[in-house]
Amino acid sequence: MDKVSLRRQGLAGRRGMSAARRAECDRAIAQAVAASGAFAAAAVVMAYCRAGSEADVSALAALARAQGKAVVYPHCTARTEMEALLPEADGAFVTDCNGMRSPDPARAARIDPERIDLVLLPCAAFDSGGNRIGMGAGCYDRFLRRCTRAQTVLIAYEAQRVARIDPDPTDVPARQIATERGCFPAR
Repeated sequence: MDKVSLRRQGLAGRRGMSAARRAECDRAIAQAVAASGAFAAAAVVMAYCRAGSEADVSALAALARAQGKAVVYPHCTARTEMEALLPEADGAFVTDCNGMRSPDPARAARIDPERIDLVLLPCAAFDSGGNRIGMGAGCYDRFLRRCTRAQTVLIAYEAQRVARIDPDPTDVPARQIATERGCFPAR
């Protein structure tokens, strides 16, 4: 299948889940990631603000802050480019140029990607190899190349799993996958 078809399949899978089921899965994902060595070792965690039916990592972000970790978020500066921002306050968020909720650049510190220890990656669809399909702009793939020391954990529901994604040469696979079934290394 081509990426457009796989994206549609993954999005249909997560959209087909009830809100109650998504909330249940979000709790299981948060518990699995929180118990992982990558989360325990991280001082700087890159989370994301959920859009639509994406898996919600807000509980993980709150736990990270409670443990004294810095929690940064992506902010798209152009359709295909993003940076990491550390918001000054919880309410200091705006909508970026790609329509994602992100920190207000005027009220946030820019964080060097090389300082990030853990990146939580949203996706539309994924496979067991840690390959992911996002929304098509390639922002994360470009950004991840600059995160030289970060562990990457793909965050998704099992309903988004597809049999196989043929990655492009520019795609960056995740090292780990976290779903409601647990957090495990990509194969």
